[in-house]
Amino acid sequence: MSGIGTGSTTSTDAKGAARELVEQARAGIVGEPTLAILFATTQYDSESLVSGVSELLGGVPLWGGSSSAGVFQDGSWVTSDGGAASLMLIADRPAGVGVAPVGDNAFEAGKKAVQEALQQLGGDASALLTIAFM
Repeated sequence: MSGIGTGSTTSTDAKGAARELVEQARAGIVGEPTLAILFATTQYDSESLVSGVSELLGGVPLWGGSSSAGVFQDGSWVTSDGGAASLMLIADRPAGVGVAPVGDNAFEAGKKAVQEALQQLGGDASALLTIAFM
């Protein structure tokens, strides 16, 4: 057991996939998760998958994105015609997540998202993860 736990699924039911991902990833960590990183293929109903993972994690900051063909989990590539998803839970490292629509000013949007993440974090960050999506 460590401070990082991972899980993957090819379940086609978004709520069932969320349960499977969280159970697998929680089994691999010591302590409570402070950050969740979720990636899933486009076959999933993203809103159902994300809300399912969020509900099961109870407010843990969630960051991630989508993929068209598959996802990485540990040392393997997970893919399926019905979809694939992976989740990484990180424990004992403070984290925050911010989201802002780009609108007419990408710089200001990025600044707003960083400020939101830092506010959740309650301090300075030692790393910053970014992702752009449509």
